[in-house]
Amino acid sequence: MGDNVKVGDKVFGKAAGFSTKGALAEYALMDKDRVAVMLECWSFEEASCVSISFDTALAGVRKAQVKAGQNVLVYGASGGVGNYVMQILLAKGAKVTAVCSTRNVAYAKKLGCQQVIDYKTEDFTQLSQRFDVILGINGCQPMAVYQKLLRPDGIFVGVGNSKQASIALVKRIFSKQFTAVAGAFKSADGYLDYAKSLAERGQLTPLIDKVYSVCQVQGAVRYLVKCHAKGKVVIRADF
Repeated sequence: MGDNVKVGDKVFGKAAGFSTKGALAEYALMDKDRVAVMLECWSFEEASCVSISFDTALAGVRKAQVKAGQNVLVYGASGGVGNYVMQILLAKGAKVTAVCSTRNVAYAKKLGCQQVIDYKTEDFTQLSQRFDVILGINGCQPMAVYQKLLRPDGIFVGVGNSKQASIALVKRIFSKQFTAVAGAFKSADGYLDYAKSLAERGQLTPLIDKVYSVCQVQGAVRYLVKCHAKGKVVIRADF
């Protein structure tokens, strides 16, 4: 066991990768470098949300090299990755415009976003504002839409395993305005400690939509498929 944890510690981290089979099990084997000691104020359910999604969000924000004061548009702002993108950006001092569905508008406003757009009632593609950075979280908009909303020196980062992220990587060949990060196979440096530091400063709160018992896995999967989750859906390991 590594120096970062000891027997008896409550830990959180990532049980994903080529050498593991995930965490939906009574026991899981994890690499010592993929875990950290939990904050005392977190429940296991909350801590379980701060792993792959936060890692992917941080990788996207770092890829965009976001600076304080920049105007940043986040498309897909309230999902499992998007809510962390917003919180990281706000902690960095960015001016965030969030695009989300009706039921998540209040959440984005409460976080402190400068502007929140309900895509069900307002067409964000018609905005006159131009952005320094656009982060498309599994975005389903044509790349031409994002390009129109960017400043001449702006950058679009496709985040997640989506068609748009793949297209952004292809467009990267012809323009430095486009790039992408998929689900982070290689973890962002120090992402667990960074998540803890933000949480300790009150700048990061895990967002849980629903918690299911392990005997309700089928229901949890059905909910994920049918509904647009707000934050994360958690399965409690109550074997």
